[in-house]
Amino acid sequence: MSKLLVFKILIAGDASVGKTTLLLRYVQGEFIDSTTMTIGVDFHTKQLYLETISCHLQLWDLGGQERFRFMHEAYLRGAHGALLLFDTTNMTSFVNIQKWEQLLRKLNRDLPILLVGTKYDLEEFSMVADYYAELTKKRFNMLNYVKTSSKWGLNVDTVFEMIAMYLISISMI
Repeated sequence: MSKLLVFKILIAGDASVGKTTLLLRYVQGEFIDSTTMTIGVDFHTKQLYLETISCHLQLWDLGGQERFRFMHEAYLRGAHGALLLFDTTNMTSFVNIQKWEQLLRKLNRDLPILLVGTKYDLEEFSMVADYYAELTKKRFNMLNYVKTSSKWGLNVDTVFEMIAMYLISISMI
């Protein structure tokens, strides 16, 4: 019999970095490039089986527009971890990581965060070198930095499995 764990995971980052696209690729297994703007928050679930552990992931897609940030604090409560996304082709979304990190850790200074660079399929247009992403990961004490492509499906499952595995490891202590 497997153990069941439930984790609330926030998906955050600026508007148009690919939060909803990443989630839909993970949850539904398909690339949908015509998503609409998330108003406030959207919610998805996914069952993940890792060895003898069954994880029920509650995935909270936080709208990236500045005008929705006033709503976010209510959704931070009870979060176990977060994926903080930036678009590798958009320097502003990278610069805004600090604002998102502060928001995500407002209620829990030790919230585990995984830094995710999106749109790796557009690498030739990348504005953010891996070196700077790695420095940012260290500066904000994040778990790891991973580049993804929802279009190709590259590392999509990996980022969710990484955060889940980390949360499992600390819940077993």
